[in-house]
Amino acid sequence: MLSSNWLTDGLLDFEYKKYLLLAYFKQVNAHFDALQLYPIFSDVLAHKQQLKTLYEEKSLLKTKFPQQLRGIDGKEKQLQYMPKFEADEASKELEKIIEFALPNFQQAAQQGSLLYETIEKQINLEPLGLLPTYFSEGLLLLSMFKNRCVEIYKYQISIFTQANERYRSLSLQWLERVPKSLAQTYESLKIDLIRRYQFTASPAAFLAESNMLCPLEEALLPITKRRLMRLVYELETK
Repeated sequence: MLSSNWLTDGLLDFEYKKYLLLAYFKQVNAHFDALQLYPIFSDVLAHKQQLKTLYEEKSLLKTKFPQQLRGIDGKEKQLQYMPKFEADEASKELEKIIEFALPNFQQAAQQGSLLYETIEKQINLEPLGLLPTYFSEGLLLLSMFKNRCVEIYKYQISIFTQANERYRSLSLQWLERVPKSLAQTYESLKIDLIRRYQFTASPAAFLAESNMLCPLEEALLPITKRRLMRLVYELETK
């Protein structure tokens, strides 16, 4: 991962930052080649947005410079600071770094988005059995191509308020791994799980099947989680 302050930490030197970024993008490409989308994709998007903001609002760059004490204003009785770098020199070097970095982050973000879409298209997600009217918690059965087991999760949706806005979050709790069996259907597995885990009401249950073999924690699970969040919201607002 790349430090959130990589642009202003250490040497303010184009060649140094270029070396740092090339090593980072090599790491990003290695993760993408292995279909390990997360958490590296989120990291790329965060850095891309940060650079885009700095590029569009260059005046903010001055506040990022390390500063040193210049003296004391006797009249105002305040400490006065100045940038450690000359403004012109620093601005030119930063602009050069950003002009190199931003297109690379945009390209990496595009690659990540394409990989996300490729994996998402291979996931079939649908309700399992009859739908209840209560969707705040339930079961997610996750099955992967050529995998002999089904991953069982309990999902829970929470609503919280921040800055007078209401937001929803979905959390997953892994329950168990169940071997696939011709003698047991997904419906019968759902009934058995409800009985054993003693849900207070008949919960919603969803089955996600992936036709693509990919890492569970770094790709399939986070993408399925987002799909489930959207599907539950659509069902609740029907």
